[in-house]
Amino acid sequence: MLIVSFLIQSVGCFLNPTFRTILPIITKEEKRTEVNSIYDTLTRGVTVLSPFLSVWLLNHYGVIHFFTIDMITYAISAYCISRVDIKERKEIVNKSIKKFLVQSQNFALWVRAHSTIKKLFYFTFITVFFNTWSWEVGLYLH
Repeated sequence: MLIVSFLIQSVGCFLNPTFRTILPIITKEEKRTEVNSIYDTLTRGVTVLSPFLSVWLLNHYGVIHFFTIDMITYAISAYCISRVDIKERKEIVNKSIKKFLVQSQNFALWVRAHSTIKKLFYFTFITVFFNTWSWEVGLYLH
């Protein structure tokens, strides 16, 4: 359970910014403020409520049904994501990926050359990871 929770949180580090990036592509410009507000409200609400709901499910229905419900919610999410229509030209996507890789490599080289920044990223990662870990996983273990 710890390994699965760790993997889900690790994937979330990449998935959550991706959702934020895709919002302007799938929404109309005049609705972006509203959509961002709804997205933030849902994200924060789920972050606060999901540990309590998870503990309640584990206590009342057991681990098997907890993971069954979790699997069903993932399937619903995957279905909803598959229904999103994104219209981008392929050459723009390929250029974006190449640009992202080059910029990521340049950033990694820059960070490697600056020990203070490296320490800052390391301690920020540890702080955020343990804060998220204790909040979203620690309640399950209690």
